[in-house]
Amino acid sequence: MSKTARFISTALAATVITLISVLAPATAHAGTDTRQWTKGTSQYPSGAGSVKFEHYGEIFRVEDNHIDGAGVWVQIKYDDIWANPPTQRNSRGAGTVSSFNYEFPEGASVWFVVCLIDDGIVQTATCNNGYATA
Repeated sequence: MSKTARFISTALAATVITLISVLAPATAHAGTDTRQWTKGTSQYPSGAGSVKFEHYGEIFRVEDNHIDGAGVWVQIKYDDIWANPPTQRNSRGAGTVSSFNYEFPEGASVWFVVCLIDDGIVQTATCNNGYATA
């Protein structure tokens, strides 16, 4: 192969590689799943409530894990914007799960706080924060 042919071949290969890297679709952002439990107090055990966030589908699963008469409450933000609606609750009783589906932008930072709620009053001493990526 002549030097000219080799040069053209190398230049063509470099051009193709450059075009592929520029025109190829960006790789999908990998979101994260997370779970957070409520804190314990003298009245409520640790983990009496929990929230599981599943990034695929942006689903929150609000779980009541203990027979204590309290429900589970969650407040949600993404990229410092309150979700719509910003709060959800599971007041169906111990051993139940309430699921809520949201739509967040790909790669959004998701923040939530999970607390117990008793007679309509959020038990702030039980609150715990969770973080994930949509």
